[in-house]
Amino acid sequence: MFFMLDDCKMDYNVNPKLEKVLKKLLEPDFKIKNEVYLNQLLTHITDQSATSLDSKSIDKVNRSYYVSWFKTAIEKWDAVSPPRQNFLTFAVHLAAFLCSDEQTFVRLNCENVFERLAKVTNRFNSPGVKLANIKLLTAFLEHKSGLQWVISTNSWNDVLTTALNCPTVYISKEACSFLTRLLEKSIDMNEAFCANIMYLILIPLKLEKEGIDEESYYVSLKPSLVLISNILELLLQRATVNCVTTKKILAKFNLEKHLATLKNSQNKNVFFDVYSILHLIGFFELLFKFGGIQEPIDFQRINQPSMKYCGITEKFSETLSNPQMLCFLGNSLRYWSHIRHKMTLCVNDGSIPMQFENQLMILQLLPVAMISMRLINPNPDNLSGNDDIRDMFFTKIIKNSLPNTFRVVYKWKARFPNQTSFSDASMGLKYFLHSKQHYSRDVANTAFQMLLYTLRDVTDVVKEKPQMVPLTGEAVSFLVLLLTAIVELIKGFSLTWKDSVETVAVLEIAFNCLNFPTWPAKVVVKGLELVDVAISKYMSPNMALLIDKVHDSVMGLLGPMLYAKLHDIHWEVRDSALEVICTITRISNKKFPSYRKVIQEAEFPSMIIRLAKTDNEAFVRASALKCLKEMIQVDDFWWDFQNSFNIFEEILNILVYEPEGIVRSEAATVVATIYEYQDVPESSLGNMYDVASHAATADLHWEVKAKTLMFWSKVIEKHLTHQGMIDGTFPEVTFSKENRKIVTLNDAEVKKRLIKVLEQLSATGCLAVFAAALQDDSDLEVAKTALDLIKDFVSMLKKYKVTEQDLVLSAPVSPLDRFSNSPFSSVPSVRSLDSQYGTMSPASDLFQMDLAQSVASTPIDEAILESILDSEDIGLLDAVSNSPNQVAETEVNLKTKQIMPSRHFLNFIYGDLDGRLKERSRWLEQIDSFDSLLDDILKDYQVEGVNAMDCY
Repeated sequence: MFFMLDDCKMDYNVNPKLEKVLKKLLEPDFKIKNEVYLNQLLTHITDQSATSLDSKSIDKVNRSYYVSWFKTAIEKWDAVSPPRQNFLTFAVHLAAFLCSDEQTFVRLNCENVFERLAKVTNRFNSPGVKLANIKLLTAFLEHKSGLQWVISTNSWNDVLTTALNCPTVYISKEACSFLTRLLEKSIDMNEAFCANIMYLILIPLKLEKEGIDEESYYVSLKPSLVLISNILELLLQRATVNCVTTKKILAKFNLEKHLATLKNSQNKNVFFDVYSILHLIGFFELLFKFGGIQEPIDFQRINQPSMKYCGITEKFSETLSNPQMLCFLGNSLRYWSHIRHKMTLCVNDGSIPMQFENQLMILQLLPVAMISMRLINPNPDNLSGNDDIRDMFFTKIIKNSLPNTFRVVYKWKARFPNQTSFSDASMGLKYFLHSKQHYSRDVANTAFQMLLYTLRDVTDVVKEKPQMVPLTGEAVSFLVLLLTAIVELIKGFSLTWKDSVETVAVLEIAFNCLNFPTWPAKVVVKGLELVDVAISKYMSPNMALLIDKVHDSVMGLLGPMLYAKLHDIHWEVRDSALEVICTITRISNKKFPSYRKVIQEAEFPSMIIRLAKTDNEAFVRASALKCLKEMIQVDDFWWDFQNSFNIFEEILNILVYEPEGIVRSEAATVVATIYEYQDVPESSLGNMYDVASHAATADLHWEVKAKTLMFWSKVIEKHLTHQGMIDGTFPEVTFSKENRKIVTLNDAEVKKRLIKVLEQLSATGCLAVFAAALQDDSDLEVAKTALDLIKDFVSMLKKYKVTEQDLVLSAPVSPLDRFSNSPFSSVPSVRSLDSQYGTMSPASDLFQMDLAQSVASTPIDEAILESILDSEDIGLLDAVSNSPNQVAETEVNLKTKQIMPSRHFLNFIYGDLDGRLKERSRWLEQIDSFDSLLDDILKDYQVEGVNAMDCY
């Protein structure tokens, strides 16, 4: 057959599995149910490094193979049977990648491949095939041969028709990009051709309006107006200061002439689109006239009558409705972002720079400022409201604003309704949040000040005249957006108390807002988020002045307010309050110790423990444990915990009994923190080791295992520290507490100390935990975490050449070693936590276990295993689904820690670990690799009737 790939045998370096997959795609019965596989396959091929066996870029031979496959596919699909739609899309996308090379394009074009491809694609009308075709034509524009083919075959006309028919967003974007690139590439080669494209785009603008209603007329105009606007923005985005090509295109379009008859349209939508295009042309004028100029630009030069930039904004303020005006301002800011780095700032009086985005920000937030004017200020001409600091702020606004800006403000302000319009203000905030990434940091700080004044005004009015602000509907939505905008500005632009005097009032304003008792939960959550940001950024007056006290400050009042929020019926509020407490605790530990009084006087430590144990929402319990982790690091709070209850027992209970994995993982972090920062008594240390061993090896949640391994890494670190290690290395000398003298730490002495550490780690079960984790095939992240945590310790053992012969021969040996075929020595009995708490044997007792007891326990384990093996899967699932979900009734069997002798651990790491770890590391790196993807494609659907859930 002419379409078989075997006809063109040659030496190539393509992955054999990839070759097999590509041949499978040509088989009529082959199916891929998951199209993501095809996208990933295409990504790997076009990455130019993922498919070749030697990880080098695709060479000419490999490219020839893909070209041959594409030719084979098109010939077969054209002559025999049409392909599946997803296979065709894949093939066309691959062709687009290949045909960006001119030689490849010429080779395929000489064999009429693209004509046959057109016959195949014409059978499909799906968006995916259309998008792939447009990408293919775009690739042709990368070279002269492809450009000539696009022009001569009239294929561009299909893309233009697609763009004007308003298809999906992705197709529209790609079609517009193609047409823009086509104009740029062809304007110098064939101006008549470009003029023809522009004529077809502008045809709808020349239609007579007579006999057509306004709405139908706009529907007929909209596709062309949108396409023109998108093409101009792409040209502006790619334009340089002296871009001759762009100037030619604009001159050939002659848009002002064609839009002249539409400028006076009574339809506001037509008016908006037409003046948006004219405004966009004004940015080209700014770029061409002032681009590249290093010295400041006189405002009068920009405000000349011949310039379209200033007059259009003023025209908009007189005509458009508020949402349209705000949309226009957002678009203007986006246009400005394309050229802002290519020209300097203009000036008003020769000394004060006027940032363009500052003008747009003032106009965007005018509806928000109107809230304050309508709520608190009976005199609309007095913006400061008899506030000296606010007066200073508005003075700064005036000094940094152009005259045109204030003309627009007063004209637009007159069109606002006299009553408070929260919907307009919300619209303004939405557009502002959408375009804030285009603002500079200075402008963002100005916006922050304006929004903060509005928040203060709303809060004051709610307290004094609650009837003026309804607690539901538009007012609540506005307040949520307002709080969101302030928080995002502080976070996104890293605003601190150094940026403006208003920042020191953030905490007080947020606190006053939260003191209003009947706000909906979503307002309270955003208010608490603002409190959290204000504290973390040190925005309160005392923190800004580095004064370590809470007396007569808002910080001193936060405790009771947060205590009340912890009892809120909405879990989101409780969770947000816990985040604030966590921030206060962290700061009290490092910067401001006096803030510990806020925590202690509100009795938060006992409240946190209660929430971690009993709250009905898992996220709240997890957040409570995060707070607990921070509190444990502060000695004052630790003493409170020890005096009030058995902190060790409480946390260990949570680590074992808690039904939710996200909570248990936080509990594991708390256990590690306790071990790192506080002294654990001997009476609790044995229980801690047992529970941590169970969590690291038997928990069903991989993250719990990984977090518990962090605890075991702290165990290793502490034992090494006790033997004299400092900052990861052993110093030359150290003081020996046992001998009470200075000891030189030569290699022999360090080796002795490492042997001692090994014996201690063996007794605690640490060695067995890490060995099990490194061989854990079910949880790959656990193995990766174990590898990262143990590799430094293993390197140290190898550095000082600690071997089995160096171990103390008189060390006690577990009697269970003789019954284990693996390097592990395990305790086979399974004991429940209830029977074990308070009676768990220390590690040393495990070495003295009676051999008869261990042998007697073995049949029990075998019986349990046999019962599990004999059970049907559905029975096990049924037992799990019907188990009680209450902590008090949950029954958990504690897997007793395993003991791995030091000599077995050394054999494990020296004899097999290097190869095992390299293999596992390779596996972890390649689990999502190209080879794995090909295996999935080849194997996933070969067996009929396989339940997809079995893969999980």
